[in-house]
Amino acid sequence: MDNNKLKIVVLGAGYASLSFIKSLNHTLLKQVQIQLITNNPYHYFSVLLHEVAVGNMDKNAIVMLDKALPKEVELIVDTVTEIRQNEVITKNGTYSFDKLVVGLGFNSEFFNIKGAELNSMTCGNYKEALAIKERLTTLLKIKASKGEKVDIAICGGGFSGVELVSSLAQKVCEDKNLPKDSINIYCIEAMPNIIAAFPQQLIDVAKKKLVELGVVLKTEHKILEIKQDSITCDYKGSEVNIKSDLAIWLVGVRGNAVIGNSPILESFRDKVAVTKTLNAPNFNHIFVVGDCSFMKDKEGKPLPPTAQIAIQQGKYLAGEFSNIIEGKMLAEFKFVSKGMICSLGEDFAIGIGTGPNKFYVGKGPMFLKRNVIEAYWRFKVGGMRSLLKG
Repeated sequence: MDNNKLKIVVLGAGYASLSFIKSLNHTLLKQVQIQLITNNPYHYFSVLLHEVAVGNMDKNAIVMLDKALPKEVELIVDTVTEIRQNEVITKNGTYSFDKLVVGLGFNSEFFNIKGAELNSMTCGNYKEALAIKERLTTLLKIKASKGEKVDIAICGGGFSGVELVSSLAQKVCEDKNLPKDSINIYCIEAMPNIIAAFPQQLIDVAKKKLVELGVVLKTEHKILEIKQDSITCDYKGSEVNIKSDLAIWLVGVRGNAVIGNSPILESFRDKVAVTKTLNAPNFNHIFVVGDCSFMKDKEGKPLPPTAQIAIQQGKYLAGEFSNIIEGKMLAEFKFVSKGMICSLGEDFAIGIGTGPNKFYVGKGPMFLKRNVIEAYWRFKVGGMRSLLKG
């Protein structure tokens, strides 16, 4: 590599980081030196983790980075431990930079709930999703087939929780080898409603669909403790115990622990409240994107950590990078919502659009999610080969 070139280091291979790299123009790629440091040699589609967890998908949920990255980008598989003003520390080395893009993703947030971290599984990355798949296989094919009761609890009725519990329930419903009366699938949510980001009209549709799939909804159940075989909740002032052979924690997220381990970065819950140009405060050469960044919309509400926002942040940063290099004034990042779709099994979804017909229900939004939104990203990252593979 040419040491005289501007050195850009990118941390993490999630949606924001890859959106940045894949959106850089070819001329700029040849003018700079880029290193991508990530702890896995692949990019995983986080929006598909629930399908990996229930066994509907495996390697189709990942793209190998050595086949996806432009040839100008050097891939370094290592674990980042700390960010300093002009260098990144990893388990195996130190890397200097002129410009840094931090897209390290998130960690699960357990809110100091007793037993939550020890006695539940999380589904925040590809390896965790595969681990859940293995655990589910053991429970459903061994214990349930013997006629022993199996209780599975999805902790969290947000977007991820609802997608996972619906996929799991449909999988169980369609498995002819499993006695249905021996399996209970719970969705535990502290709030009165699931998927609160959706309007009540669509929430009602989702609830009806989950009940049809056999999910036992436990709204207004605040989790107090998770044990190896049960979950203790507060339900309207009363203590309730729910049996659980497997608890999957999808209640909350925080930024990556590396952020908190880096004293130069001002952070809260391992997230950096970035400027309107995605800079870390006080550092115009460090940019923070994706789940490690914290931003508010024009109404002052925090932007949720979604793939849609991460992709737009990466694309914005790539578009402004020539100005960044030349020290010119940057345009402000502005998130433009393109709606959202929540799957409820393999062939049904609810969605909010941006046009006059705002609400969508059924196979239509599921087709859009599969064949447009997910296909677009798969093609952008891995090209036609990845699209055909998926």
